[in-house]
Amino acid sequence: LHEGCDADEATILTLQNLTKISKQSHRRMVYECHGKGNINELAAFLIGAGPYHYYGFGGWSTVGGHVMSEFAKPLGDPLGDGVKDAVTGVWTRAFKSGTKVAFDAMTKKGNITWSSSGYE
Repeated sequence: LHEGCDADEATILTLQNLTKISKQSHRRMVYECHGKGNINELAAFLIGAGPYHYYGFGGWSTVGGHVMSEFAKPLGDPLGDGVKDAVTGVWTRAFKSGTKVAFDAMTKKGNITWSSSGYE
């Protein structure tokens, strides 16, 4: 459990590095980003996330505050790793459902274009 899941490039790089280490060591590495529950954090998380990586938010006494409507939207497997455009500083990643995620490392703002394909 990582108590911070900031909307920044460090989150993306940490998640990508954990996935790389997991593949190299042939071990499952479970990791939960515990954030504030906003779209910028979720975008950074989705860009970097690998197998067994989870996003959560809310306090121990939070009732009903652990669910975002985005959790029910279509995603599917990633079509590749998140990549950064060296000129713009924008990270992007696409998923099997057609969902596309972008995260601007300079402004720390993310955008998720959810698929409307009804993919399950």
